[in-house]
Amino acid sequence: MGQDAIPPLPKMLGCSSLQTAQTAAPLAKLEKRSISATLSFMNKVEFTQQLSDHVLWDVDRASMDAERHRLFIIPRIMDRGTLPDVKATWNYYGETKVREALLMAPSLQKKTIAFFANQFNLPREEFRAFRKQTRTWDQ
Repeated sequence: MGQDAIPPLPKMLGCSSLQTAQTAAPLAKLEKRSISATLSFMNKVEFTQQLSDHVLWDVDRASMDAERHRLFIIPRIMDRGTLPDVKATWNYYGETKVREALLMAPSLQKKTIAFFANQFNLPREEFRAFRKQTRTWDQ
């Protein structure tokens, strides 16, 4: 069975044995999406509460929305968070959103830029924070 092949799912979805995997596949995707949406909602409520206190000391976490404020949260966590904070943020937002937020961040530490330039295989000049630095990089 290839990677793209969908295994038959009749028992899991309550389908009759006459139904094919192609018929059951859309139902499986819908079921996965609803579970994912439920987990995403639970994580959205709990996500900012689980981050270290020292990272978000100056904001009211109860009024923060993890999606709406992601361009603030992601750079702050990646720049100043603990390893568990960074891992949780990466897992919650995914590589694409983390990359977007870090590339647009107005300020980041040199080590954060260097690490994520390597992680994303990008030159440091792609980061807005690198271009905004007034002193030379090698000082």
